[in-house]
Amino acid sequence: MHTTTTATARTRVAGVLKDGALNSLIGVTGMVGVAGAMVVTSTSLFLSDAVRVSPLMIGLFFAARAASEILSDLVVGALSDRMSSRRSLLALCAACSAAGAVAYLLLRDYYALLVTGALFFGIGGAVFSQLFAYTREFADSRGTDAAFFNSALRSVTSVAWIVGPPFGFYLISSRGFSSLFFAAAVFYLLSAVLCVLALPDTATARPGPVADGGPANDGTADGGPANDGGAEGVPEGAAGPRKAETAQTGPPKAAPGKTGAAPTAPAPPRNAFSGLTPRVRSLMAVIVLMLTVNSVYQINIALFVTKDLGLGKGFAGLLLGLAAALEIPLMIYTGARAERIGKWRLVTVAAVCATLFFAALPFTESPVVLLLLQLPNALWTAIVLSIPVIILQNAMSDRIGAASALYGASFKAGSFLGGMTAGAVAQWLGFTHVFWACAALSAVAALLLVTGGRDE
Repeated sequence: MHTTTTATARTRVAGVLKDGALNSLIGVTGMVGVAGAMVVTSTSLFLSDAVRVSPLMIGLFFAARAASEILSDLVVGALSDRMSSRRSLLALCAACSAAGAVAYLLLRDYYALLVTGALFFGIGGAVFSQLFAYTREFADSRGTDAAFFNSALRSVTSVAWIVGPPFGFYLISSRGFSSLFFAAAVFYLLSAVLCVLALPDTATARPGPVADGGPANDGTADGGPANDGGAEGVPEGAAGPRKAETAQTGPPKAAPGKTGAAPTAPAPPRNAFSGLTPRVRSLMAVIVLMLTVNSVYQINIALFVTKDLGLGKGFAGLLLGLAAALEIPLMIYTGARAERIGKWRLVTVAAVCATLFFAALPFTESPVVLLLLQLPNALWTAIVLSIPVIILQNAMSDRIGAASALYGASFKAGSFLGGMTAGAVAQWLGFTHVFWACAALSAVAALLLVTGGRDE
C-alpha cells in the first residue's frame, strides 16, 4: 500500500511538471515568495535599528499594515470572481508591493512608512490569497487533486523562504537595509511582468453566465466550480451544475414569475460568510489563532535572537531558512496524504505541535537546540499554511475566490493580532516571554479542534 501511494505521488508530480504553463506559475510564486520573505522577516529589525522605535510601535506598525490588507483582500476577492481573468489582479498586487518596497528603501520616518506601507503593501498583500484562487483553478483545469497541487505550489514558497531570509539578512549585514528593499522591489516587479506576459488564462475553467436574459451573474460565473468533472479536492455533494441537473428527478420547478421557465443557478451570495456551517466557522477561528502565532513568530524571532540571545543577524536568517527547508517535504507529504489521514486531523496535530514548540522556546538558549526545534516548527507551519484553505474552498465550492479571500483575510487578521500581541508583550515583558502568549493561543486552537472538529 505504501509503495502504491508513493508511486501515485510520483506520477502526480511527473504529470504536473510536464505542464509547460506551470513554469510561469512557479516563477511568479517563487519571486513573490522570495521578496515577501525578505521584507516580512526583516521589517521588525528595520524598525528597531534603522527607524529606532519601541517594540510597541513595531507591533502597531504590523497591526496597521495587516488591517489595510484585510480590507484589500475582501475587496479584491469579491472582484476576482467577477473578472474574466485573475492575471491582471495578480500583476496589480505585485506592482503595489514593489512600490511599497521602494517606499521602505527611501523613507526613514515612522509615520511616512506607516502610511505608505499600509497603502502599497495593503493592496499588494492580496497577491497571496489570489494566488491560492488562481492555483485552485489551474489545478482544476488540469484535473489535478487540489490539495496535492496547492501543497506542491506552497512548497515553492517554502523554497523561496529558504533563499529569502538568509539572503535578506546577508544584505543587511553587508550592505544595509536599502539593498534589501531594492532587491525586493526588483523581484516584485519581475513577478508583475511575468503575470501579464506568461501566466495562462484559467477563466475558461469557470462556468460562464446563464444566458436567460437576466443579469450576467445569475449563473455560476461568480467563482463557481472550476470544472464539471469534479476535482478530487471537491467534497461529496458538491458536484458541478451539470451533475446536479443530471441527478435531478422529476420535472424542474418553475422560477417565480416565470411559469414553465427552466431554473437557473442562484447567484453566489455577496456575504462571504453565508452558508458556512458552525464547524467551518470554528475552523476560521482556529485559522486566525494559528496565523496569529505565526505572525508573532515572524515579527519576534529576529529580535529574540539578536537582542535577548545576543546571536548574529545571520543566525536569524539561518533559522528561518532551515524551517522553510524542512517544510517542503512535510508539506508535500501532508498534501498528498490529506484525504487519507483527514484534513481536520492534520490541523489538530499542527495546533498541538505548535503549542509544544512555543512552550519550549523560552527555555532555549543554545543555538543547536534552536536549530533542532525547527522540525516541529516546520511541521505545524507546513500544515496550517496549506490544508485549511482547501477545507474552506471545499466548503465554498461555488465561490472559490471568496473562500481564498476569506483565508487571506484570516491570514491578515492573524497578522493584525500578531502585531498587537508581539508589540504589547515585548514592550512590557521582553521578547522571550512573547512565546508564552503563542503557546497559550495555540492551545486554545487545539481545544477548539478537539471539541468541535471532525474529518470531512
